[in-house]
Amino acid sequence: MISSKTVTAVFLASVLCMAQAMNISGVVKDSGGAGISGATVTLVVAGISTTSGADGSFTLTDNSSQIRQNVQSAAMTAGSVRLQSGKITLHVFENTSVEISIHTIGGRRIFHTKQAYGSGTHAMKLPLPSAGIFFARVSVGKEHHIIKLAPYSAVSIERKRVSNGSSALAKQMKVSSEISDEMLVVKEGQIDYRDSIKTSDTSGIVVKMVPNAGNVTDADGNEYQTVRIGNQVWTVENLRATKYNDGSAIPLVTDATAWSNLTTPGYCFYDNSSTPAIQEKWGALYNWYVLNTGKLTRATGGWRIPTYDDWTQLEEYLIANGYNWDGSTSANKIGKSLAAKTAWDLASQAGDVGNGPSGNNSSGFSALPAGSRDHYGSFVNQSSYAYWWSATTNPEYGGALAFLFYLYYDYETLNSYNYLKQFGFSVRLVRDP
Repeated sequence: MISSKTVTAVFLASVLCMAQAMNISGVVKDSGGAGISGATVTLVVAGISTTSGADGSFTLTDNSSQIRQNVQSAAMTAGSVRLQSGKITLHVFENTSVEISIHTIGGRRIFHTKQAYGSGTHAMKLPLPSAGIFFARVSVGKEHHIIKLAPYSAVSIERKRVSNGSSALAKQMKVSSEISDEMLVVKEGQIDYRDSIKTSDTSGIVVKMVPNAGNVTDADGNEYQTVRIGNQVWTVENLRATKYNDGSAIPLVTDATAWSNLTTPGYCFYDNSSTPAIQEKWGALYNWYVLNTGKLTRATGGWRIPTYDDWTQLEEYLIANGYNWDGSTSANKIGKSLAAKTAWDLASQAGDVGNGPSGNNSSGFSALPAGSRDHYGSFVNQSSYAYWWSATTNPEYGGALAFLFYLYYDYETLNSYNYLKQFGFSVRLVRDP
């Protein structure tokens, strides 16, 4: 239980600490280098938004004189915590345990919950009494936070990060300019742009947007942006359809044992998440039997599950047209050009997908490390691997294996392999222009 002395000490440290002003600036450009006006630029966690000017320039600022929860929460490394209208919102960057306790100002605990959350955003209504001041202790992984609560406050006023005996004030001063946020840039006719923002004072950002080749809709009504790469058009998001193109349901299989025994179609979401934002971000994981029905793509528009040859055509085009990370036009070094700028584990070797991820995604393919579900039913490798099925089986091994293509955070290449059809991998769609 948090003592009143602890609460008071944290509260006083919060009052003494000045807020760090937010100042993020740069320019939004099209693929030809011209400025794009009217693009919406947002810091997702901080909740700050602006619009690019006539020359494409933008500045995101927040000069509040108070410690505002929606800005300071970005200092967390495991996630963020925000309070608004009695609802607590958690933005978790990786699968982790979250524990929330609410205490009166005298230290009495009136609410407690602890559960595991997958990466993404989660919201919970807090059971606050109608009057009084309370404190919430929020533990996200190994990080601990105390938030001052009032039943109907629009935004929490003070929040203090504390950590195993270290000075709360010193800790706050240390992390005041360190954030872990995501910048989202949206403009009609362009593929949505995402990049990580690590400090609250960042200038000179160049956002180079890639044209959207048009949207495609799945049987559920979900829309996906697309990109033209050479003589192919690819979806830039992983499929998350739960229905076939005839409207019938694809079997959702959450149980690990049931998944491991499948020889028929099945799909799931990583960690069996039911959160729409997480499902949209990562897409679904399908076993190969779903692809084999021939009903996963829409019946119109020329869309198909990419074959082995489709994937190699993509690879060869990117290599020949200078998309290797070092600008060369031989050998396969195209991983960074395909990988998204966010969500990847970090790597130390130059050219690897996870090394300097802000330099990723020159092709617009926007690959996220969605991980997989193995033939035992376990969810593995989110944040380190991106896998996609191909429609092509390996004629060896009695037809039990199908080809896939993948990126790994510690490699510079786009790679291929063959796996058992029971595995759950992501799916992209492709069509001819």
